[in-house]
Amino acid sequence: MAVKIRLKRMGKRKQPVYRVVVSDSRKARSGNYIEAIGFYDPRQDPSVVEVENDRAIDWLQKGALIVGGILAVLPGATQLLIGVALIILSLSWQYVTNSRENRRTIKAVG
Repeated sequence: MAVKIRLKRMGKRKQPVYRVVVSDSRKARSGNYIEAIGFYDPRQDPSVVEVENDRAIDWLQKGALIVGGILAVLPGATQLLIGVALIILSLSWQYVTNSRENRRTIKAVG
């Protein structure tokens, strides 16, 4: 099963709020998920980002991929998460571009 960390859109029309979730890659964007590990509210000034780093690191250790939506929307949170994971896991990271899906992911190698 390919597990990915991505954003799930919630909220009313034109008032988006996102959850950072761990889900199966075969599920829909706003479909069922395995675990919610944070949220993102772009309407606040400044934007509110909360991610449970310990749960995210646990999923990265299990082989979850970080999908391009989070890389584009939450660059600070993703860099923090990757930095902590690199320190804990001592892994090398590979930046993967999937041309078919036209998505960017970061994958742990080693």
